Amino acid sequence: MSAWWQRMRIWALAAFLLHFLLQQYVLPQEWNFFWSYPSHLLLWALTYVEHRVALRLQSKQSDQLGMAFMAGGMVKFFIGILYLLPFILNKGPMTQPVALWFFLPYFTSMAFQAKETIRLLQKPI
Repeated sequence: MSAWWQRMRIWALAAFLLHFLLQQYVLPQEWNFFWSYPSHLLLWALTYVEHRVALRLQSKQSDQLGMAFMAGGMVKFFIGILYLLPFILNKGPMTQPVALWFFLPYFTSMAFQAKETIRLLQKPI
């Protein structure tokens, strides 16, 4: 198993564990609902795809890695909007918690991908 895959699993598990602990023990119980968990799967799957594209670019056009990171961030952003759109349009009591629970894995996956892109940029070709 590659070192990148192990690091991603640790980051994803840490984000999920933080999410679970906050949801169960810190925040109000009405914020505890199942629909918050699929965002982890969605965002970490997109992080995996983004990393595969970056690896392919590193071998062919390493000067484009920064642009690939920015493009991957935009893709995550737009897919995130599509994921959140039903909750935002349906302004109810769950709009705020859904947004909060979405952005926890969003920012952790973005931080992980930024760190890994920097690692790829520092690696000799």
